[in-house]
Amino acid sequence: MAAPPVPDPHPFAAAWPPIETTVFEFWGLARPAMNALAAEQGIPLALHNYAELGLETLSVAEALRRDPYARPEDFAGEFARLAAAGWLEAVEDGDDPMTARYVVLPHAREAVRAIDAAGDALLGDLVAVPDADLARIHELLAMIHAANLAAPEPPARWAAERRFRSASEGAPLPGRIREAALDLLAYRDDVHLAAWSAHADPAAEGALWNAFSHVWSGAASTAEGIALAAAFRGYDASFYEQALADLEARGWLVAEGAEYRTTAAGQALRDGVERQTDEWFFAPWAVIGEEGVAELRERVEALLRSLPIL
Repeated sequence: MAAPPVPDPHPFAAAWPPIETTVFEFWGLARPAMNALAAEQGIPLALHNYAELGLETLSVAEALRRDPYARPEDFAGEFARLAAAGWLEAVEDGDDPMTARYVVLPHAREAVRAIDAAGDALLGDLVAVPDADLARIHELLAMIHAANLAAPEPPARWAAERRFRSASEGAPLPGRIREAALDLLAYRDDVHLAAWSAHADPAAEGALWNAFSHVWSGAASTAEGIALAAAFRGYDASFYEQALADLEARGWLVAEGAEYRTTAAGQALRDGVERQTDEWFFAPWAVIGEEGVAELRERVEALLRSLPIL
């Protein structure tokens, strides 16, 4: 059977992967300082991970707004442990971790700021790029973020508006770039969830959609393969066996022995979601124009080439 045609990419699409890569490269470089401070001060790294959910309140329902692909019980257990350790305080339904809502205590937010500050200080020492070049990258990213926040809905800007920001104007420029790139990553999560929510319920079917995406992308084609590739989501192979069966019943996948592939209808649906994601995500980039997008890509790629090899 011939492979389905690959949809034409958005004209700005090639500029996004280097920006996303920068987030992970910076995190890898900063991690030793962040981990050392966390260990020294007894700060759980799980708390830092939840900065992307915002650090005002936390609950399972709120966590699933940003990460509907993960096992809700895992969020519930982690929030309960953080509350027991004195980082969170239950304000609603504290006896049931699945429905409890917690307020993040002030010292917890300051602890996350301290972890990021340690990492940003190390980045400032390791990134050997002139400040003027870094400042221009930050300026372009910040212009896109401002346009994201002003964009019409849909999509909603839950993650882009809510995420906890720790890098002040006085932070080293690599830390400010990290923050600005994470703002864009949050908005991409917002728009992708909005794009696929027309086809599945994010509150109940996020893991189902994640299984579908693994098959569509070629990342995995069996329940065992998806469970391995997405182990951090918390689900086992038996869960994905049922998910794949459900997707086959919808006509999105078809089984070929132990493996699954997308049907023509499933391929068209998932490709359409990707096109809608890109349309919404890149529309605000018009604020910097084609020349600005090309400049941003060139500058970020040069930044990546300059980084120390991990």
